[in-house]
Amino acid sequence: MKLLPKLLAATSIFAATAAIAGPPVTVTFKNQATADATYTIVTSNESSTYANASPKPAATVILAGEVEST
Repeated sequence: MKLLPKLLAATSIFAATAAIAGPPVTVTFKNQATADATYTIVTSNESSTYANASPKPAATVILAGEVEST
């Protein structure tokens, strides 16, 4: 009888972890506006998403068709 609560707890933890995890995704952003686009973190969700991102997004995306000089 003592095994059942432990088994239930372990199953619950595994199920919660599996629900949070998801497949990797690729996001492409092209700036077609009339000004440079600046990435600003607003919420805690955006902060954790940025921390886990690989590669990290550029802080500024220049105008479409513009070439950044080095």
